[in-house]
Amino acid sequence: MGIRDYVAGAFEGIADSASDFFDIAKAVFLPIAFFGAVAGGALYLVSSSVSNREDLERKMEMKADTNGDGVITREEIINVYKSLGLRYNEVNPRSLSSNDIGRYLESSSLEAEKR
Repeated sequence: MGIRDYVAGAFEGIADSASDFFDIAKAVFLPIAFFGAVAGGALYLVSSSVSNREDLERKMEMKADTNGDGVITREEIINVYKSLGLRYNEVNPRSLSSNDIGRYLESSSLEAEKR
């Protein structure tokens, strides 16, 4: 076995190692990248729904403040619940869902159009 055979064998070993490395990298990093993308998408959806909820609540507060003083009174809150067909329990009030708030905003805009 000459030096040429030795060098050729060394390069074959390096090529095999590189091929093995890329096979391992594909097996490990591709699933991680996939799950990272899925998790990132899920976080985006959650954060956008929170932002959407906050936007709906701001709009509801603006509509509910019928006297325009910037303070939502007990009577104004009760009117919101009544307009949705809900009973307002002062001791343990039911939280309004995003759907409830959307219905309230639609109903109050429909009432404004009728006037």
